[in-house]
Amino acid sequence: MKNTTIAAEPASRHQPISAGEAATLRAEYGENAPPAMHVCLFRNGWVDVLQLTAGDIDLADIAHGLALTNRWNGATVQAVSVAWHSLVVSAVASEIDPAAALHGLMHDAAEAYTGDWTRPYKLHLGPMLTDVAQRIEQACLEAAGVTEPAVTSRAVKEADEAVLLLEHASRWA
Repeated sequence: MKNTTIAAEPASRHQPISAGEAATLRAEYGENAPPAMHVCLFRNGWVDVLQLTAGDIDLADIAHGLALTNRWNGATVQAVSVAWHSLVVSAVASEIDPAAALHGLMHDAAEAYTGDWTRPYKLHLGPMLTDVAQRIEQACLEAAGVTEPAVTSRAVKEADEAVLLLEHASRWA
């Protein structure tokens, strides 16, 4: 793993730092300091989540990240990984539309880069989170070869909702 030094941001900061501020931090802390919006991945080192492209994606990073990311921020009796959820959604989506299997598998791939944002965060922080997640999701889908997600998105959404209801009922009934 790369040696890195991460500078603490001021406690009063509420906005992302600018590219200029990130460059200043890199200059101050050396070339190994990651820019402010970079995350460290299992195989691919540091990637900028705001500038992520399909070329930055390593599917092994996604598989590893989702296997270790718990649904509902881990607030369950037993750990439920986003990877497991994605496998189940893929199976259900493929029953609705066989072409949706890969899209179902990749529907939460962005969470390998962001973590699991529960619905309250998505609903209340809205466009800011949604925009970032959609850009990351698009890069992940492209990297996995899902070329026309609009064609299969209805099946994936139906499967995701069905699986969510089943997971909810089985964990909190």
